[in-house]
This record gives sequence, C-alpha cells and structure tokens, in this order.
Amino acid sequence: MRIDAHCHVFTFETLLTQAAADNLKARIKGRFLSEAVANDALRLVYAVLAGDDAAGRLLEFASRHGVVGQGFLEFLRRGCLPDISAVTDALFAAIAACPGADAQTLVVPLLLDVVTADSPEAELAKYDRQYAQTVLQAVRRPGRVLPFVAVNPLRPRGALERLERALESGGCVGVKLYPSLGFAANHPLVDRIMDACQRYDAPVTMHCNDGGFHGPGQYDDTLCSPVDWRSVIEAFDVRCNFAHFGDQTPGNPHSPAAPFWRDQIVGMMEDGDLGQRVFADVSYQQGAIGRPEERAAYAAWLRGRMADGLGDNILFGTDSFMVLPDASEADFWRFFEATLGPDGFARIACDNPRRFLGLPDAGQAPKPGSAMERHIAFLRRGKAAGGNLFAEKAPPADWLAGRL
Repeated sequence: MRIDAHCHVFTFETLLTQAAADNLKARIKGRFLSEAVANDALRLVYAVLAGDDAAGRLLEFASRHGVVGQGFLEFLRRGCLPDISAVTDALFAAIAACPGADAQTLVVPLLLDVVTADSPEAELAKYDRQYAQTVLQAVRRPGRVLPFVAVNPLRPRGALERLERALESGGCVGVKLYPSLGFAANHPLVDRIMDACQRYDAPVTMHCNDGGFHGPGQYDDTLCSPVDWRSVIEAFDVRCNFAHFGDQTPGNPHSPAAPFWRDQIVGMMEDGDLGQRVFADVSYQQGAIGRPEERAAYAAWLRGRMADGLGDNILFGTDSFMVLPDASEADFWRFFEATLGPDGFARIACDNPRRFLGLPDAGQAPKPGSAMERHIAFLRRGKAAGGNLFAEKAPPADWLAGRL
C-alpha cells in the first residue's frame, strides 16, 4: 500500500469562483509566464465551462503558447474535465505509472472552498457540487479515496454545518484548513472547528507555506505561520499536518537568521507529547522540484530529519494536480523513493499516513465514534444500497476486509 496524503480532484467548474480565478491567474504569472498567457488560459477555461470543446481549445492554446510545457497543458486539461469522477480516474491512471504503486494505493483528496464573505450564491454553490462529487469517489473506489472536507470560516454562513455533516455522515475522514484565504489562528470559528475534529478524532491538514491560494489584497504570510498555530494544536488533541512542510518560507522575511517555517515545525515535532500529533507532508516543495543543486540540498535535509528520529512524523503527498506545471506524479514518487530508499519511502507513504488518518490495523477496530469508523459505516451503507456506483472503478481496498 502507498498513500498520497495530499492531492486534489476538483474541476474548474466546482472551484473557480472569482477569488479562485484571480489566484489562478497570479499562479500562472508567478511561473514567469506573461499576462497574455495567463489571460488566454482563463479564457480557455471559461470557454470550456460554457460548452466549448476542451481538446480543441487546448490544441489551439498549445499552438499559440507552446513554450508553457506539457505539464501546464495537463494541468489545464485535468481542470477542464467534465466532472470529478473523470479527474479522479486521471489521477489513478497517473498513479499506475508511479514506482511502487499497486492496486492498494489510496489517495486523500483535499477539498477547496475559495470564497469570501461577499461571494454570490452561484459561487457559494460550487463547493457543494465539489463536495458531492468528491465524496462519490469514495463510493466508486471504497477504501482508496479518503476525502478531507474544506472548512472556510469566511463563508458567510454554513461553514460549521458543512463540517459537522461531512464528519457525522462519514463522507469525509478529515478536515482541510487554508488560512491564507484570510483567517488567522485566533479567528472565532477556529476553536469550534478544532473541537469538532477532536470529537470525531478527525485529522487536520493545514496549508503551510507562503504561496498557494490567498484572500483579496496583499498576501499575509503570518496567517499560515506554524508559530501562530502552535497554541491551537496545544489546546486540542488533534493530529495536525502542516502541508508542504512549511517549505523554505522564512520565519521572518526581514531577518535572514530567523528559522524557516519547516524548522519551526521540526521544533514542534521534537516537543514531547505535542510532537506525537504534529505531522508535515512533503507535497509541492521547491526543494523537490528545483535545480539539481536545490534537489540535492533538500534531499540531504530530509534524510537528516528522518535520521533525527522525526521519520514517524513525515507524510508523502504530491499536491496533484496543482503540481503538474512543475512535476508529474511519477516525478514526485521517483524523487522521494530515490532520496529515502524503499524502506524510508514506505515509512512516509504507508506507515505514517496510516497513523495520521486513523486507519485501523488488521484485526483491530477503528476508534469508536471516530470519523474513520463513520466512514466505514458510510461505505457499508453504500454497499447495502446496491446500484452500480459502489466499487464501480475498484473493489474495496484490502484494509476494509471483513469491515463491510
């Protein structure tokens, strides 16, 4: 078994609010592409959403901007697919080409809710379609797709209700937070979110670097700071994954001597009982996709952390399909298996994410009342309901043997 603990299967149709479109344009320009390329990419997306042929539009875009590379074109292609089932199928097809992947490989798709307090109803409804279609993938591939519900405190209403419904029903097994959208650790809803996660034994993955999606206006790089979120993690018995391992984000941009966010996360991992519930995934980091000398330096740093006794706190993740402009899924798998060797890679891509997710070992029951126990019950109900959607794309994963 291998586990990608950080990926996405949204479509542009279920994600692209105005705020998300502004972010997407900024990300395209951030890759040193021109304003014209960014504008043409968005025009392509909106044309496909309006009914134009995606393949034809992509061919036209590639003819005009061939220099953008195949990875960027694949990113656009996946986002333009007609539904999340198609995106999930494309993800598993890509995984099949990855070293060490097998029929038991599972993924953790993290939902995204990029809205603001002023988002109109039509934009607010996009997330509900993303949620319904993502949870469906858990039914189509039982035990191989474990969704995390997105909770955005800036949503004008219903954020907590969506959280409770996702965990109570068993549709999702964890929670995704994205503070850079515009909320801090001291937001009044954060404690209520964490309290729900504690009650359902639901793990949290939190965006943690100085990039990604952000709220209107200037990016506030303190919103995802591990230091600011430490008090939240101390207050609640919740497993928390700092996504992207903080990357090489400076702890203080004005002080070169200040520790990087990744070093601040390491400090929490080393802190007794707190360290038992602090995790970090390796998804979409500059060190893993940079120049050869950057990759070598990052590989040495990561091997050092594994040797320091922190190997149980590190999770494998790709950030597919967001990572595609810079690296394929197979590129990521190969880099980390080559860096850590088969045994080290098995730790971060199997043993550690099993513990983070709360996957029960053979012969053991999941924690009573937990999100994982509820998810198994959710799948059991799906099987009992009959129909052709349950296990449509893959039989139940081996870890579910005797549980359905």
